[in-house]
This record gives sequence, structure tokens and C-alpha cells, in this order.
Amino acid sequence: MKGIVVALWAIVCLGAGTAHADTKPDFTPMKWLVGTFACTGTSMLDGKTLSPIKGSLVGKLDLGDHWLALRGEADKLSFQVFVTWNAEAKQWESYVLDNSGGAETATTTGFSGATATWNGKIHAGKRTIDVVETWEKKSEKELHWVGKLGTVTIYDWTCKKSSSNSVRICTRIQARETCSRRECSSPPTVGRDDVASDLLMSRSRTVGLASPLH
Repeated sequence: MKGIVVALWAIVCLGAGTAHADTKPDFTPMKWLVGTFACTGTSMLDGKTLSPIKGSLVGKLDLGDHWLALRGEADKLSFQVFVTWNAEAKQWESYVLDNSGGAETATTTGFSGATATWNGKIHAGKRTIDVVETWEKKSEKELHWVGKLGTVTIYDWTCKKSSSNSVRICTRIQARETCSRRECSSPPTVGRDDVASDLLMSRSRTVGLASPLH
């Protein structure tokens, strides 16, 4: 899996020197994602059933404002999304890494109305699996993020923007404590019985925030 991450970052770096060049992308369509969001929803952590989950999503322009960086945390889950504009291909590209060793690449032409549809692939060893994500802009302060493998929903998150000081990340130690203005739930038990479960878990952790709470 380490080789996958190295290869992924090689693609990102090479792309930054070619298609992405030195021109900063116009992030106007996505600038509403900059800020701190409190997220709730469900993620398929065991490869079989959707479980409730809570967490946060923090967005900012990063690396010379060439990338929109989205950092997600929830219980023991953690993921990082980098989004940029490919001027030659005329599409948005995203690169996702998570703390289970999962990786994903995806593209979209942008928002059609209030929704952007991302078509991507989860990378796990020599295997890849198609995933479709939708980012729905419910308002300037609310994101609805859904991921599907075929017709199966693997995560469904609603993230609402809050002040930067109003959200704390819940850890296992804090599971029974009150985290600033919200109650933390105990982390669900994660099963890893087969390859399908592993792939689902990689995607779930990526946006499950388990990545939208990827």
C-alpha cells in the first residue's frame, strides 16, 4: 500500500508541473467549502451495514492556493482530500488518502446546478473499484456528500459550517464525553473479513469522514 501512496503523489507532483502549470485555479465554485464543518451521517465501516458517525471537515486553500485541501476527522477515522483544476482536461481532479492506507482519484467537470458528480477509483494493491460521489451544495453553509459503489450507498454525510472553535474531534478517550456543543458516540466495531470489506472500509474511512464525514 505504501507503493500506491508514493505512486499517487508522483502523479500529483508531475501533474502540478504540466497540466496544472503555475496558473492558480479559480476556486470560486468551491470556495464555500473553505471553513470548518460539523458533520453527521452514516458510513459502511464493516462492508455490510451503514453505521452512524460524527466528525468534522476543515477546508482551506493550500500549497500556494493551487489546491483546495479538505481534512476530515471522526473518531479514529482520518482522511485528506486535495482538489485542483486541470486546465488542459478542463476538469476538476481530486486525490484522496486515508489513515487505513486507502487512496482514491476522481474527476468532475464541476457543479451542474447545486451538484457536482465525481467519478473515481479506489486503489487497493493491484485492484481498483469504481466509486461515484456527489457533492450537493444545500446552501453556502451546508454540504451533502454521498458515495456509492454501483447502487450501494457506502456513506452519506451532511456537513454544516460552524465557527472554527465550535468543533472538536472526538477520540476513543472522549467517546463518553461531551465534545463542544455535540455528543460523541462510541466508535463502531470495524470488521475486516474479506477483500470486499477492505475496499469498502477504505472508501468509508476516506469520506466517512468516512471522506464526506471519502
